[in-house]
Amino acid sequence: MTRDVWTRPARDDLREIRAYIAQDSERYARVVVGRLVASVRRLRE
Repeated sequence: MTRDVWTRPARDDLREIRAYIAQDSERYARVVVGRLVASVRRLRE
């Protein structure tokens, strides 16, 4: 099985996306980032 490799810029982008959305909703920020991560995992399948 392959594994996902997140580059530093990609991880930074996720943190920035989460921080931006969290200004309005911490819960929704977690949901969005979780969905992004899950989408990447689905790509390898």
